[in-house]
Parts: sequence; structure tokens; C-alpha cells
Amino acid sequence: MTEATDKELIDWAIKNKRVDILVKHKWGYELSESQITLVRKIAFLEHKRISISAMTRWGKTQCVAFGIALLIDFNVAAKIAFLGPKQEQAAILREYMAELILGDKSLLGKAQIYASGEERIGKEASRKRMTFNTGAEYRVFSGEGDAGRLMGFGADILIRDEACLLNRDAFTKSSRMVGDNPEESVIIELYNPWDRDNQAFEHTMDPEWDVTRIGWEQAVVEGRTTQRFIDQQRRDLRPLEFTVLYESKFPSQGEDSLFNLEWIKNSEENHFKLQDQLDNTIKGFKHLNKLMTQMSSSEYEIKKKEITEELKKYTKIIACDPAEKGLDETVVIWGIEYENKFEVVSHWSEAISEPMKVVGKVVDIATSFIEPEVRGKINIDRIGIGSGPLSRLKEVIREKNIKNIKVLGCHYGEKAMKSDIFHNKKSENYFRLSDLMRDDLMDIPVHHKLRNQLVAEKWERSSSNKKIVKDPDKSPDWGDSLVYFIWKDKSGLSFGFA
Repeated sequence: MTEATDKELIDWAIKNKRVDILVKHKWGYELSESQITLVRKIAFLEHKRISISAMTRWGKTQCVAFGIALLIDFNVAAKIAFLGPKQEQAAILREYMAELILGDKSLLGKAQIYASGEERIGKEASRKRMTFNTGAEYRVFSGEGDAGRLMGFGADILIRDEACLLNRDAFTKSSRMVGDNPEESVIIELYNPWDRDNQAFEHTMDPEWDVTRIGWEQAVVEGRTTQRFIDQQRRDLRPLEFTVLYESKFPSQGEDSLFNLEWIKNSEENHFKLQDQLDNTIKGFKHLNKLMTQMSSSEYEIKKKEITEELKKYTKIIACDPAEKGLDETVVIWGIEYENKFEVVSHWSEAISEPMKVVGKVVDIATSFIEPEVRGKINIDRIGIGSGPLSRLKEVIREKNIKNIKVLGCHYGEKAMKSDIFHNKKSENYFRLSDLMRDDLMDIPVHHKLRNQLVAEKWERSSSNKKIVKDPDKSPDWGDSLVYFIWKDKSGLSFGFA
């Protein structure tokens, strides 16, 4: 059998998606098994959303460059944006692309480089903008500052390098790059998983994203590193550094994180069934009244006392974080507290709310959710926009002569009950929520906004050595509402009846 020509070999490799053969033939590089998979996904556009974390020095950025270079050589007329947090990070992909262009005759022939001489051609290939006679083009951007430079360029493929380090401005504005054709556009994110307070982390939990994670175990199997080196790094590095750099995992809890991801997941998996317990207790109370004539007065009083004492252990809570019209979200959460266990039964949210309509919604929930036999409370933010709904809620509860429900205004800025430990009530109650989750006393719904906002919460020490929860860039409406749900009043006990 005669040996295949270059063209026949390349045509066969393209038809069969053999990127290992293409990369070896064009650039002399041997791809490992997992590198082959990643390069193929990009070169043949197998997914619209790709998330990639890999052990340091595994070669994730180089693999993305291989995939993009092949895609361009396949005559895909795509506009491609390379984005990094700073110029130096954005330049890494550019330098890889320059090497690949210069290293392959086919790709170099398509690049619109108007220069002669090896050195001048090399400089041309390293430009921040490169066009090709196939209609393809790539540009390099930095997400520094307010990321204003990202506006105005429409991209078919957006690549965010070191995505965990990009600020939210850069994420928002770079997303507009693919806004002309969002259903067909491709977004690729590469990162070391240092921090969970970013959209790159959020995308790892989104089923729309194809997530690749390469830890040291896979790298050892593929010969990208050795067990001896890994063992040495485990000894030399702090656990968090090893988790990020070699296990390629987001740490369950950062050094300044308030919530451990495992605590949150456990809270999502809990099913206390407090409503079922309460329903049975109320049925028992009603049934007892029917049996009153068949019992002696002493028997009746003893049984009544037992059931009444049990009912007092339950408190039904509605928590509300109202928002300005068009800003953030109004979030209402309601559920049950029983012996320091908290179960969220349901929730409601609205992007644009009228304060008095929110009051009506909360009252409707209260009257249908809180039975007359059970004490209830409504905890609502009383800062700014919340002051109006708070006053009106108190009026409505009073007008309706509802005796078993009390309304409490929650103020983050007030002095903490344990003021020697916490900076203010916000810090105190956020830490209380964290403790409840750690102790497995929370039952919460699986909700991506709630989870994302909790994992983003951070804390620090104030100048007076008190614990203080840092305010994030965007108001954590869902997190705040959950904090109001478990709020403590001045007595140090959950607010209820005396």
C-alpha cells in the first residue's frame, strides 16, 4: 500500500476528528488522552459552553490554542475574542497562537501578514489583532478597570482565560460580545479554581455547560507529572493551594468564606418534614376537643397541656427582603422553626415590585400559611425601602386582629447582641446562619441564586478585632432573606410570643 499524501492524511484526520494526528503532523506535539478530548471539543465546536480547570502546567491554555488554530485552519470564519483579567494573562493565548501560526504552513498561508523576514513575520503574528483570508479574526482584550474596552466587538467565540480572576464588570461586558447571536455563539472559560465568588464557579453548576476538570490523578496516569512530584507538592503547599493547583477543585470553603459548600449541599438534602409533624399535632389538638365530653376534666387538662406545649415549640416564619423598583429582587421565604431546626417550605420572588403589593403578598402568605393554633412572625428588612412595608404590615395585622402573628423589623446596622464578637447584627445573624448550616439544622431548597449568593459571602476582622461580613458588589437578596428567616431579636431567642 502506498503511503498517504499529506492532504490525504489531513482529510482523513479531519473526517474522523483525529486531532491527535493533526496536532502531531502540524506542530509535532503529542497530545495526551484528556488533551485530545478537549482539543476536539473546541476544534469541532462540539459544545457551545465549555468550562475547563486543570492541574497547573497540564496545558489547558495550550490545548485551547490548538483547538482554535485547527478551527481557523478548517476555514471557519469566526470572530474570536481572547479575554484575560490583565494584559499579561490575555497575552498568553496570543503568544501560543503566534507560535502555531508560524509553525504551520497552512495556517501561516491564511494569516494576513504583510511582512518579510522571519523576525518581522514573528512580530506580525504576535499582534493583538490577527485576520485571516478565510474571514476568521481574533482579538486580544484585557478586563482591567471598568472593562470599557470590551464594548463594540462582536464575537462568535469568546475565550475567558483565568476566568475566576475576572471582575463582574468584565464578565457582563464580555457577554455582550456574543449578544448578536447568543444561541450559536461559543464561550470557553479556563481557570484555576481559587475563588467561588464569580460566574465561572456558577457555570460549573449549570447543566448548560460542559465542564472539564483534570486533577493530578489523571495527569499522573497520562504522564504529565509524577507521583513523586505530587507527593512533594502536597508536603510543601498549604491544603488550599494543593486543592486548587493540583486537585483542580474549588475549595469547599475559602480562607475568608463564611459558608462551606458542603454545609450548603447538606442543607439542600435535608428533609425535616416539620409541616407534616405540625399537621399531626394540630389534628391531635382538634380531635382532643371533640373528645372533651368523654374524658374527665383532669385527663382533658393534662392532655391539652401536653399538646399545647408541643405546639409552642413551632413557629411559622415569613421573611421578606423588599427591593427598590427595578433594582435587585424582592424575595420572600417562608417556613417553620422547631427546636432550633429551620425548614424553608417555599419562596417567592419578583424583579420589579411595588412596596404595597409586596405587603399584600406577604399578608396573603401569612393568612394561608400560619394556622391560628400556631404562633407566627413576619421578619422584614426595615432599612430604606423596607420601612414603608414594615409599617403597613403592622397596621394590616392589627386591623385584621390577628393575635398569633407578630411583625419584626430587621436592621443590619444595629448593635449586635454579642457586640464584643460581632461588628453589627448583620454579621451576627449571617454567622448564626453559617453555624446552623454547619450543625445540620437547616432544610433549604435547591436554588442556584441562593447557593451562589451564600458561597460568595466573605468575612474579615474589623480594626477592633470584631467579625464583620463584607458587603458584596451585588446585593444578595436571597441570602439576606434567609438571614431574616433565622433572625434573632434582642432577647437572644428567636422572636415569638412571651
